Amino acid sequence: MKQIPLSFLVTLNAADGGGAPQDPCKALGGCVSGIDKYNGGDTTNNIFDFILSISNFLTYIAVGLAVLFLILGAFRMITSNGDDAQYKKGVQTLTWAIGGLVLAIIAYSIVYLVSTIVGNLKI
Repeated sequence: MKQIPLSFLVTLNAADGGGAPQDPCKALGGCVSGIDKYNGGDTTNNIFDFILSISNFLTYIAVGLAVLFLILGAFRMITSNGDDAQYKKGVQTLTWAIGGLVLAIIAYSIVYLVSTIVGNLKI
């Protein structure tokens, strides 16, 4: 089995003779995660970044659900065994899943477009 060196994952601290690993956040000048990264500096851009983060999260959930319902609709169609009612339910599930997917993409695009336009205004 070939071993891959992972030395690029550890930042070495020159003050300790180069041998002791240093916290990556300290090496990069600080790490901020979660909501805290939206709490400093220019609040206008931070608000838009926060809204875009929420929009991204909701879009991922919507796309995941749409894919799940696409699979469910296809499964219903395949397992209908000639039953027209089951086949129609499968087609209807596919139709609504595709509609939901398109709606999620359009909603994300609108949020991104508005935040980009308004975020670039210098008020």
